[in-house]
Amino acid sequence: MNDQNKEPMSDAQLSGLLRKWSVSAPSSLEERVFAAKPGRSWWQFLLRGSIRVPVPILCCLLLLMAAAVWRSAKAPTCASASVLEKAPITTPVAVTCPANSRC
Repeated sequence: MNDQNKEPMSDAQLSGLLRKWSVSAPSSLEERVFAAKPGRSWWQFLLRGSIRVPVPILCCLLLLMAAAVWRSAKAPTCASASVLEKAPITTPVAVTCPANSRC
């Protein structure tokens, strides 16, 4: 809006203002944004790099990993019939099933 008569500015007036407008950033900001890190290879990134992960996603990943470890650490299940059929006959096979299982 034009301050003198409260009417919207025309395209020509806006273009003129845009040509006059300049923005200066601090040199430290430009250095941080545009500076390339010379000599940094992929293995240095693996050793010193970081990846930002939101906390809820990290918690879900930790829960999934804990569940996977828990399931893999469970007591082994009983042998199925197909495994017993392929077993050599030279030694007798004793099959025991844990309590409350469906063997």
